Amino acid sequence: MQDDAGVLPPDTVQALRAILSAHPAPPIWIATANKAQVSANPRGFTFYALDVFRNLGLPAIPDSILLVYDADTPQFRVVFGNAYTPTQQHRIRKAMKWAALPLLRKYDAKSAHIYALKALLNELPEKRADKTETKSPPADQPKQTTTPSYYAWGGGVLIMLIFGGGFIWSYRKSTASRRARAARISAYKRRWWRKS
Repeated sequence: MQDDAGVLPPDTVQALRAILSAHPAPPIWIATANKAQVSANPRGFTFYALDVFRNLGLPAIPDSILLVYDADTPQFRVVFGNAYTPTQQHRIRKAMKWAALPLLRKYDAKSAHIYALKALLNELPEKRADKTETKSPPADQPKQTTTPSYYAWGGGVLIMLIFGGGFIWSYRKSTASRRARAARISAYKRRWWRKS
C-alpha cells in the first residue's frame, strides 16, 4: 500500500492494511491521490489509475488488483489484471459501488474505503467458490421415490371434474325448481284474475 498523496488518515491506513494482511492472496495494491495529481492527467481519473497500475508493474501479475483513492472528491477506481473476466470485474465493481456509495455521499471516506475493500474481497472468485460449494449426499442414504407429477395433475383434474359436475347438477336442479315454482305462481295468479 502506498499513500502517494499522504491524504489518508493514519487509522484508515492501519485498517486497510489489517484487511489486506488477513487476505494475502490475491495481491491487492492501494494507492491514494489528490485532486491536483488526478487533474494532471488530461484524460481523467480512470486513466490516472491505469497509469499508476502500469507504473507499479502490475500488468506482469495477472491476478493483481489496484485500488486508487481520490481523497479530495472522494471517489475510487479499480484496475484488474488479465486473470479477471469482464463479468467478474463488473460484479466486483458493482458490489463495491453499492457498499461504498451511501458513505461516499455522506463524505465518510474512511468508512467508504473500508467497506469497498471488504466488498471487493467478498466478491473474489475464490470466495464465491466457497459460498457456492455444494455438499454431496451421503453414499448410504436410501434413494427417495417421488410420485410423478402427471399423477398428481391427473388426480387434481379428476377432483375438479367431480366437484364441478356436482355444482353444475345442483345449480341446474335448483334453477329448474325455481322456474317450476315461478310457473305455478304465475298460473295461480292467472286463475285468480279470471275468477275476479
